[in-house]
Amino acid sequence: MMSQLSSLKPWLRGSIVLLLLALAVIIPNGVAAQPSAVYEPNLRLGWVVKGDIDLNTVLTYTVVVPSGKQIIVGAINVDAIQVPAGAAAPPEVAVTCPMLSTTQTITAQNSQAIYCRPASSTGSDVTVTISLKGTSRSESAVSYALFVHRLDSSIATTFDSLLFENLYSAPRHIQTFFMSNSDNSLTQRNLVFTPSLSYRAAALLYRSDGSLMCGTLAPQTCQTYDQNGDYFDYYLVVLNTGDISYTYGVDFVQP
Repeated sequence: MMSQLSSLKPWLRGSIVLLLLALAVIIPNGVAAQPSAVYEPNLRLGWVVKGDIDLNTVLTYTVVVPSGKQIIVGAINVDAIQVPAGAAAPPEVAVTCPMLSTTQTITAQNSQAIYCRPASSTGSDVTVTISLKGTSRSESAVSYALFVHRLDSSIATTFDSLLFENLYSAPRHIQTFFMSNSDNSLTQRNLVFTPSLSYRAAALLYRSDGSLMCGTLAPQTCQTYDQNGDYFDYYLVVLNTGDISYTYGVDFVQP
């Protein structure tokens, strides 16, 4: 090829050499360069972040929380919204929660949520670290949705009075409802969740210890009273894991 170049006029030969050098930068080893994936580890309160995670892979996120404000953190398998029984397990979640005198690391499995109330001695905002690990119960990559939300922005209600229709759910957002229940006259209720767009909509009831009691990814008959009297507080989490808004109705009815 060099002998062929030498027979060309100098100005043309120089242009071809420059072109070849440019291609060598753009296409190393003859393979077209691919844009690198942008990994954004910073979360926003009240938002849902989505991604894919492989077996034993660990992804780390951070979120800034006002001192003394409690948050709820959890992750789901997005594909389980459509096929709850057949979908792989969601990633395991671990939260590093700075406290006044110590730093607490909390790990959740089996679809549990984690509660964290970070605190700073100066009252300044606190950075909380959240880690996701691909679970051994998943044979392939899992499409996950990670959520984190301030619980003081929850709508306070009761299991009897929670009856909403045409509520708006923004894309990739989370809404929470708080119910405190010490009434043992009705220990089970059925969750009725009717989103206008069900493909990326999920409703999950968590107890104050993080246990998933029921929801669209679990049995819809909910245990709404703890027989031991240890846990009275419950949070209903409504997720929009998609890029399109929807409206929904939600209610707890007697089984």
